[in-house]
Parts: sequence; C-alpha cells; structure tokens
Amino acid sequence: MSLSRQQCWVYEGERMLFSWNCSTGYGEWKTKKGNYAVQSKILNAKSFAWRLDMPYWLGIYDVGQYENGIHGLPVDWDTGKKIWTTLVGQPATFGCAMLGDDNASMLYKLAYIGMPVYVID
Repeated sequence: MSLSRQQCWVYEGERMLFSWNCSTGYGEWKTKKGNYAVQSKILNAKSFAWRLDMPYWLGIYDVGQYENGIHGLPVDWDTGKKIWTTLVGQPATFGCAMLGDDNASMLYKLAYIGMPVYVID
C-alpha cells in the first residue's frame, strides 16, 4: 500500500489483482512504513481504545499493547453507525489502513496468516 497515493494493491506473484483506494493514519497516528506479514485475522475486531468495531480485520504490526492493521469501515459503538464512509482515499485513521467494506471483504477472503504486506511512501 502507498501512503502518499492512498492506494492498496493486491498482487498474486507479479500480477496485480486489485487496486483500491484506502485510507491510512493521519496526524500523530501515521501508518508506519515497512515490510510486514498478516499476524492476525478476525472477522469483526473490536477496538476498546476507540470504541469501534472493525470488520474484516487483518493485523499487521504491533503498536505498544495494540495492533494496527487493515480493515473495513468502522462501526461506532455509541451510535451503531459506520463512520468515515466518505473518507476512503484520504488519511483518516488512527494508524490502520481502511478499505471500503466490499474491498475489505475481498481482501479478507484472500488473506492468510503470514501473507506479506508492504507499506511504502
């Protein structure tokens, strides 16, 4: 995924399967560049820190006691509504990479523990 382009690409070998807009971290919560591997896969992860459900969770790196990852549109616990629906394609998250739900679902189905994830500028 590219931080400067707010794009997520999915490859099989050298063939690009998908190219999607994504949102990465902003401000003090910038997404960290690096080479990672999917370390957790949870259909509907919960963020107790931010009081959000995050569908199609793929955890990629630890941040202290938390994990940043790739996920679909978050659901706010207080309202029960999806948030940031209009922000896909621009920095918006607390460090994760966010995709639209359809794309996140597709990636979740393809993903496996240990799958490489590259975060570039």
